[in-house]
Amino acid sequence: MSEYLEASIVIPPHKGGFSLTHNEHLNSYETVAAAIELAPDYFRENAFVSAEDRQRCIDTNEMWVAHWYPATPVAFCYLCASSLEFLNMVLRVRLSAPRQTPGRLDNPPKPA
Repeated sequence: MSEYLEASIVIPPHKGGFSLTHNEHLNSYETVAAAIELAPDYFRENAFVSAEDRQRCIDTNEMWVAHWYPATPVAFCYLCASSLEFLNMVLRVRLSAPRQTPGRLDNPPKPA
């Protein structure tokens, strides 16, 4: 019997593309730490749901990334997290806020 993940996925409103990736760094035989080092402008600290979760991504070598174009194919938003459950939880919080803004929440929820 093969293992599989069964989950609900929070998909932000988008007029351009939306993608969800898991451990894309492994496609190049890299670690999360190496991926962050190779693309510091993309994986800046506020790209992660929190500084603690960024460190959890590095420590566990697990990273989920939601990437979407909310209004046009020019400007995009993205969010990185150590688990799909945590990514979904933070996306729900952000999307329920009056205005969708990129970057880190001031007080992101803590993972269970």
